[in-house]
Amino acid sequence: MKSAVHNASHAGADLAMIRRKIAIIVEPDFMRLHVGVRNYLFSLHATLSKKCRVDWVSFRRTGVGERRWFHLIPPVARVDAAARPTQPIVGTPAEVLRKAGDLKRQVPSTIAAEWWRSDIGSDLAVEEYDAIIISNPWLVDFESRLPASRVLGMAYDMVPNHYVFSSSDKPFCFAAQHRRGFIYYREHCDAVLAISPPVADEIAAAFDCDRVVALPPVLPPSYVSVAPAGNERPRSVALASPFDLRKGLRVMPDILNAARESIDTLSIYGSLRCTGQQAGDFFRGLRVRHVEWYPRASACTVHGIFLRAKAMLFPSFDEGLGLPILEAQYCGCRVMVRDKPPMINLAGPGSGVVPEDAAEAGAVLAGMMAEPFDHAALQKWAQTRFSLRHVQEVLGGVIEQSDGNHSAVVLPLPGQRFSQALRAEGVT
Repeated sequence: MKSAVHNASHAGADLAMIRRKIAIIVEPDFMRLHVGVRNYLFSLHATLSKKCRVDWVSFRRTGVGERRWFHLIPPVARVDAAARPTQPIVGTPAEVLRKAGDLKRQVPSTIAAEWWRSDIGSDLAVEEYDAIIISNPWLVDFESRLPASRVLGMAYDMVPNHYVFSSSDKPFCFAAQHRRGFIYYREHCDAVLAISPPVADEIAAAFDCDRVVALPPVLPPSYVSVAPAGNERPRSVALASPFDLRKGLRVMPDILNAARESIDTLSIYGSLRCTGQQAGDFFRGLRVRHVEWYPRASACTVHGIFLRAKAMLFPSFDEGLGLPILEAQYCGCRVMVRDKPPMINLAGPGSGVVPEDAAEAGAVLAGMMAEPFDHAALQKWAQTRFSLRHVQEVLGGVIEQSDGNHSAVVLPLPGQRFSQALRAEGVT
């Protein structure tokens, strides 16, 4: 199996990066789609912008099939919604269900209408980019290499491709778009940027590509200024975007009910990515005392949830990165996850494992709520392990490699645990 974890020497990369002009190619309406991907791209943009000029670039096809490129520009005066607290729906599970009203799968919040567009034209080469990052494989409809010294493609997971074989709801179209993009990456990109070592392993093996680089975890920019974690916390459990069957929605009520005597408040954030009936079944099956649900949660709100909670229950079956696991621990909140990569590989000190039996899982969660724990120490561990510096070093090394030189890409054995991959990046 071919996988790849970058292990380059980055001497001089920071100095050279300052002169670089980089484009991140996104969908025209990327602010309305794929919330997790959108947040990841904002983090990537903020990281690269420390050293480079970074543009958001998109395209549309005209009626005759010509591709027209344009810049996407956020207004300078735009108020950052991440800093605004948001209001929850609160009460018993039954009261929250009643107050929520007609539960429907919701369109992600967006600020797309506030963004300006500046036309480039039909030839992207006029911009003379040093590097181009294709933000996802499903937007690829290019026939040839894009015009830059370094062309890189982002890879998040192969979940749609797996679901074609394992799920009754088969996403054939989305899986085909992923496949087309990954093949383009292999044929035309200098490197593929995978969001975790397990994703790097999968992409490298499935598409016979030896230029896959596993990025260290990338946290949202708002976590640079997160408040210090306190050790005195209420008996609160956090759920991160649970209204998604892939996240383990159906098993959550039974686990929480088994631990209900140890839980005073269940704090939930995230909108629906399931049917209204499935979300309603979740609340109807829940027996905890008090719920607060933030259907629309700003970064400020998410920080507050994790800074208050003793633990986050996260029984997700499939993740590309598992960002909530990073975010929770960055706020000193313990995590309870399945014994599967990448989730288990991201879990730090004091974490718990979700067993198959709900009663056993509830007992584990109850124990995490009851025992004393140093949340401040967990936050310090996370700040060291998930450092912005590691991301900057790896990105700098990939972008600064000379054309055709992939000698800095090291191929580890398949199945490496994330901790091993981090050590390869110099993270202790």
